[in-house]
Amino acid sequence: MTTDEEAEAFLDQDLFDLDFAQFKPFDWERHLKTARITMRVP
Repeated sequence: MTTDEEAEAFLDQDLFDLDFAQFKPFDWERHLKTARITMRVP
């Protein structure tokens, strides 16, 4: 999926018989970062 519309169409369908074996894990910590944010939490 490359667009929000494709993701929404995927989630709108019946996911009862979805085979989760087709998905691969993704390590977000090792993924190239393109932006930095700063958050202040009280």
